[in-house]
Amino acid sequence: MVVARRKSARDDEPARVFARTLGITVRDTLGILIQATKSGVLRGQEAIRMLNELTETIYISADLYKAVRKEICCLAQFNGLDL
Repeated sequence: MVVARRKSARDDEPARVFARTLGITVRDTLGILIQATKSGVLRGQEAIRMLNELTETIYISADLYKAVRKEICCLAQFNGLDL
């Protein structure tokens, strides 16, 4: 899945840059949610519920929400998980 990143000031950017210099893969919140679904740590319904809860605390554009939800649904179906 390709997600366009909005250019904005991030308070965690120095930590992200440092982690990358150490060779550590950096993921954002939505990336972690997708990875947890992909690996089976979260079931599809749980991931969608968490995605919906995130929209109450952080801004997620409608397009990004739809893309992440679609990815979670595809992963849940691929892994034979409930949705």
